[in-house]
Amino acid sequence: MPLNPEVMDAARAWLIEQQRSDGTWADKQGNEDAVLTAYVAHILAKTANDKASDALKRAFDFLSERAKEEPDSYLLASYALAAIEAGDKSAATEAVNALRLTAHQEGGTTYWSPESATPFHGWVLQDK
Repeated sequence: MPLNPEVMDAARAWLIEQQRSDGTWADKQGNEDAVLTAYVAHILAKTANDKASDALKRAFDFLSERAKEEPDSYLLASYALAAIEAGDKSAATEAVNALRLTAHQEGGTTYWSPESATPFHGWVLQDK
């Protein structure tokens, strides 16, 4: 189903207005939320226009630092997807390499153990 470009532009503008000065988006309680920031960055990258580029840069600056401090697999995967969509090869490589470091290998399989709640809160089984 095609989206109305005016509705998409208005939604993108609203998201950008919600971004905090440190590059993050906050949860409903007003707390910094790194996973939400990566998710919104992915959305902005998929629907990019010139107005989104500054917001994406601030988000990627934050996510790059957070990925070093808190290497959560769900955060890293979300950051990688946003960077790939934005065409930021350096950020994508950084996120994918960090994601590889958090992988667990067992019996010929690879899996990750997310440390934080995902936006889906339990729709997936964690660990194996």
